[in-house]
Amino acid sequence: MLYIQYKPQKNNRAKIARVYKPFPKIKRAMNLGKVIFYGSIRACNQNVYRKLREHFISLEKEYVISGLSEEVIIYKDNRGIPHIEARNFNDVYKAQGFITTTDRLWQMDMSRRLVNGRLSEILGPDLINNDKLFRSFSLFRSAQKSISLYSEETLEWMQSYCDGVNTYIEHAKKLNRLPVEFTILDYEPEPWSILDMLSIGRLLSYSLSHNFTNEIFRFELQKKIDDELFEEIKPNYPSDGPITIPDYMMGENVKIKQQTSEKTINNLDFFSDHLAELLNLSSEVTKGSNGWVISGKHTKSGKPILANDPHIEMQAPSTWYQTHLKVNNETENMDVIGVTLPGVCGIILGHNDKIAWGVTNNRADVQDLFIEKRNPSNPNQFQYKGKWEEAEVIEEVIKVKGQADVAFPVVVTRHGPIISDVIGNNQQIKLKENLALQWNANYPTCDLEALLDINRSKNWEEFRNSLRKYSTPVLNFLFASEDGTIAYRVGGKIPIRNKGNGLLPVPGCDDEFEWKGFIPFEELPEVVNPKQGFIVSANNKVIGDHYPYMIASSWDAPYRAKRINQMLRKSIAENTPLVIEDVKIMQDDTLNLQAVQLLNILLPVLYPVKHNKLETECIRILQKWDCKDTSYNAAPLIYHFWWWEICCTLFKEKMGTFLFEKMVDRMNITDELIRKAAQGNDSTWFNNAGGFEKVIIESFKKSIITIIDLQGNNPYEWKWGEFHHFITKHPFGKKNKFIGNLINPQGKIPIGGSYVTVALASYDRKTGHILDGAPWRMVVDLKDCLGMDINAPGQSGNFLSHWYDDQSLLYVNQQLETQKFKPEQYRNSKMKVKLKPSKSM
Repeated sequence: MLYIQYKPQKNNRAKIARVYKPFPKIKRAMNLGKVIFYGSIRACNQNVYRKLREHFISLEKEYVISGLSEEVIIYKDNRGIPHIEARNFNDVYKAQGFITTTDRLWQMDMSRRLVNGRLSEILGPDLINNDKLFRSFSLFRSAQKSISLYSEETLEWMQSYCDGVNTYIEHAKKLNRLPVEFTILDYEPEPWSILDMLSIGRLLSYSLSHNFTNEIFRFELQKKIDDELFEEIKPNYPSDGPITIPDYMMGENVKIKQQTSEKTINNLDFFSDHLAELLNLSSEVTKGSNGWVISGKHTKSGKPILANDPHIEMQAPSTWYQTHLKVNNETENMDVIGVTLPGVCGIILGHNDKIAWGVTNNRADVQDLFIEKRNPSNPNQFQYKGKWEEAEVIEEVIKVKGQADVAFPVVVTRHGPIISDVIGNNQQIKLKENLALQWNANYPTCDLEALLDINRSKNWEEFRNSLRKYSTPVLNFLFASEDGTIAYRVGGKIPIRNKGNGLLPVPGCDDEFEWKGFIPFEELPEVVNPKQGFIVSANNKVIGDHYPYMIASSWDAPYRAKRINQMLRKSIAENTPLVIEDVKIMQDDTLNLQAVQLLNILLPVLYPVKHNKLETECIRILQKWDCKDTSYNAAPLIYHFWWWEICCTLFKEKMGTFLFEKMVDRMNITDELIRKAAQGNDSTWFNNAGGFEKVIIESFKKSIITIIDLQGNNPYEWKWGEFHHFITKHPFGKKNKFIGNLINPQGKIPIGGSYVTVALASYDRKTGHILDGAPWRMVVDLKDCLGMDINAPGQSGNFLSHWYDDQSLLYVNQQLETQKFKPEQYRNSKMKVKLKPSKSM
């Protein structure tokens, strides 16, 4: 039985809790009043706010906890990052669970409810379709099946983390210190479990894998337009785009294996948006990342430097939680710092005292949709090789706040769950086909064990062996070690298909398109210590066409990867040894290589045309532009609105608004059509829209009118950052503007960058609000493992905390903070918490 003995500071809040605990409505009203009251103080008087804040979110200096074997000390530094010192692994993970929960409990619970399909219980009927979707995905079921794959030692560590979480939950309940969101929504958190931990890990797989929606987009579009138009917008990767492992890095003994295209299948309807605004997902946002590693031959320290900035939703609190774990005894040690997902033990990305690692999204196609033929006499049977096979039917019951439970069957075929019943929830589109989703995330895996092994790895061999256990999501792993090794390797399970390239749904009634396993570990792309002295990965194409297996058909536009390569090659050519500060500047680079290339094509089209005075001024602004997407400049605003208007003019009428908003590979396709048209190869898309010149000119004029409506008629006062901005938004703030302004008093902060810059900042086309970026950025020099990082908006999920958004301005101003990795850097911290073992064990 979990329990906690604590030495509370003198206060009477426990008595207050007992007084109004039987009256939940009064309690909710008091806590909502607390949000408004303290939010108002925060917005108006920071000094008073800070004093009051300490009373409500302070930690005790000492806790006595059952299950600990020895004392653990936690130091919280000036950014609220916990540095945990323990004598063994069980204790360090228990302490990690405990301290993480003090900062992120409500976020942890929301993540658990999302992946388990249980949001309706607390948020009401608007989330029923979301719950149906995630119940159908069955990620929590694959997580359940995965538990048996883990070693006893790893399970013991994971349980220790869960015990730490649950210890704090019980403590918070007793003292009425649960985050205010629980009271406002009128519920309490359930105990944390290993299943919760593994299920949350699957959320990354969902976030980084959306090929199934791309398949449906392409097929629905194929029904709507003719073959010539469809062929022109198939995925493409520019011939001059960088490849992470180009041909010259590969050995000669590579067997070529051709991939065939799939059959054309008709009569497929489409899907619609399936996640509420609360979940902050956009169809246009693509989860990417930048990562590169530089050999010590090109650094001032003589040791490698690794840089990583994973791209994910910009949200409050941050997706990531920073932690430092230190274990030291006579037989074992670990000293690792970085970030993890709240609710998951260990470190997912970061470095220890010997190695550093980072990741980018590989873009591997690990999802296929199979069109299943249902037995008209038995809806739970599906045809396969001429026979009817019985599907597994799982009867789900979704509890809904404020109304009756909703019964819901999940039907699972040999290929995976039928999802067509739950993704066609929009009035304008209804699915008729039975679509089953096959996905590598639905297989049992032991990914977390792989990551925990990485935490303790001391060299490339140990790191590489750890990846043998890793499956999903498929990632590009970048590596550096103090012995001078730099390396890159694809990690995860990528399917081998009998036939097909994953672009469209395929028949499921026979084995023609079946998966026949996964690419063997030893044949996954890998490079170690390349002669060029650096490795770059930015969601660009991974390997050349000679590679015997299909990884993906669609890659990100190559501009970020090209720019990183460009900066590194320039530094090497100038024989300038790099230091951390140089690499940090590279991370912050806002040069728009798309504009560098396309403006040479687009601007000359405007010159022969007569323009009004304002349009002429805009052309001059673009002519003088250095092509950097800085927040204080007008040119990025003009350019990005112009490019977007070109897209609208080309595609929107033929596709229709709904499909256009879901367009896949928009940037690669549009830019390739522009380049070809400039060479005299007008596409059917341009011809249908009136020709190349007409599209470019009219799009320019329309974009200027749009900007005038936003920022007035003086282009010299226009600013990219007035539209393109960062804002810290708690989920409550998204739904209620008044509460949002109180919780997030900083408001809109102008920010540079864009979809195409190394300093990525993708945005909502209507509001300019940043949707996707790199909340966590890291640079590490393996000389003494000196690291710098940032985690925006901050460490804490408690809006009353100073650490809730203290890193926002640092993020916007492109600054990193020095990691406090050495004991002398953090042991003088003002906040020190001791966790002591209970005497009655």
